[in-house]
Amino acid sequence: MSSLLLLEPYRSALFVDGLSAGMVSVVGDAQAEQEPSYRIGNSVDLQQAVRELALFHDSVQIIQHEEPGQAEELAKRGHSVFSALGLRDSGIVEFAHVPPNEARNSKLASEVRSVQDFWRLERENFEIWRPLVASQIVARGKLAHVGLFDVLMYDRLGEPRLKEAAIAMLPQQVKELVPSLLAPYQGVGIDFVAISTLNELVDADSVVAETGINVAIDGSFGGTREGVNVDATSEIVSVVIEILLNEELRFPVPENLRELQRLRDRTEMRSFRSLFQPWIEALSVGNADAERRLRAEVRRSLRKFKNCPRLKTAGCLASYIAIPVGAVPFFGTIPSALLSLTGNGLGKLAEHWKRDSKWIGLCAQAPRFVDS
Repeated sequence: MSSLLLLEPYRSALFVDGLSAGMVSVVGDAQAEQEPSYRIGNSVDLQQAVRELALFHDSVQIIQHEEPGQAEELAKRGHSVFSALGLRDSGIVEFAHVPPNEARNSKLASEVRSVQDFWRLERENFEIWRPLVASQIVARGKLAHVGLFDVLMYDRLGEPRLKEAAIAMLPQQVKELVPSLLAPYQGVGIDFVAISTLNELVDADSVVAETGINVAIDGSFGGTREGVNVDATSEIVSVVIEILLNEELRFPVPENLRELQRLRDRTEMRSFRSLFQPWIEALSVGNADAERRLRAEVRRSLRKFKNCPRLKTAGCLASYIAIPVGAVPFFGTIPSALLSLTGNGLGKLAEHWKRDSKWIGLCAQAPRFVDS
């Protein structure tokens, strides 16, 4: 069974799509348009990307610690939140089961008395996950530039030399935002956002480690200064998939979440998923015999869609394996340097992924769509 975990901005796009389908509600006094998730996910193309990605997985999951009545309790305290219970109850998504990290939870519970304590105790995690924490905060609209996170992190960790070096790397117009960024700690300010983002990524990592789930995440992770050429990689992989199949990848594309449910449950779509996911795995790890056998079966299954309405080129498949972390392809078409994050400046995070064979199925950029 194949599963996909949605992080930002894909999760917010799903939430906004769910609003129009009556599967998501805003609990509290605010209007939906005022919520940060709405501003992030209010993109027709991004919502379409999520629906298309969902077609290729048996289940879609999100990190959502929400129980019935919890949103209403938050509303009583003055908060307005999106409730995703309707999405879960409709079968569109599942709330990911996060294995408890007893050692980390116990340490934080016993030693954290302030925001400063959290930064100090979680320094190693912040440094490992820095590229993704930064890009997720940018994707949520809370920072204007990924480099600002370095400034914040080194300020909070009491590293003035590293902070000044981080400031020096910022574009001039971004440097002007530093004084407001480094304002004193605020109860629900940027420190809270950084902490909650790190917690979510640590949770996601636990889910990936336990289940092998694929991850859809913002394409700007690490920022351009990290040197990961996502566009070039995506184009190369797209060409390779279509050359290998000798078949254009065209599918019926759901125009709303209700239609997504119907299409995902169709017999031919279930059959395709059962073949496509193992083929992608064989392609990524270099199992040549399995790849050739599955490729022929995937090609045959594609032909079942020829009479479906509203066919589009499945652009998401290119980004689906745009950066298979640590994978070395058995064919020579893709330069291995593009597929290895270690050599592209992501350092500790890449080593973490490669050592533990995690996060193999990153969706490294929002997919492009071509109308038929």
